[in-house]
Amino acid sequence: MGKTIICDTRGIIYQEGVTALIDIGDAEALQELIWQIAKKGMMIAEVGSWMGGTTALLARAVASIEGKVFAIDHWLGTPETWERRVGKSMDVYAYFKGNMVDLGVWDAIHPLVMSSQMASKIFAALILDMVFIDADHSYEAVKQDILGWLPKLKHSGTLCGHDANRPSVIKALDECLGNSYSIMPNSLVWYIHGKPLQEARRRLKDKGGQEAL
Repeated sequence: MGKTIICDTRGIIYQEGVTALIDIGDAEALQELIWQIAKKGMMIAEVGSWMGGTTALLARAVASIEGKVFAIDHWLGTPETWERRVGKSMDVYAYFKGNMVDLGVWDAIHPLVMSSQMASKIFAALILDMVFIDADHSYEAVKQDILGWLPKLKHSGTLCGHDANRPSVIKALDECLGNSYSIMPNSLVWYIHGKPLQEARRRLKDKGGQEAL
């Protein structure tokens, strides 16, 4: 796989022979969401970074406000997908790092080469300002990511993710968050914060959910 990188002015990364790693409409929606909640020193956990399409966007958005992006991925690819085949044929993490260095955002990124659930155990409760979930899109994996990372969010934080059109993602969202989450206009980016987030925490706690919800 050739290392041909094109980055437009919005920070969207393209790879030769592959469609955009993040759709422009979704990237704009995610960027708008970050701007709505941006604050100095904000800490973001990105669950699923792969080659860095959204990582670069997140890093650029917080670099000027002394923020940090924790890029979480084992960089092996999801089983039974084309990513796993790519992960077996090349060093995806090295490719990811090269992309971030080339784009000048590496200093704002803190990679954690491990699974989502392992990484979630590293963070204290109520410490993150934002969690962006875009890793394994199976129902069980998305559900585990929501339940595993929600306790790490500050009460003022934002939980969000991608691919709100996939049945497996929708099922996990509905089961964990009910009808409390929203979708950014003209995009597949879902999010929940503020009062709806607190209501979702209470519902999960009443069901015997996670600690520190």
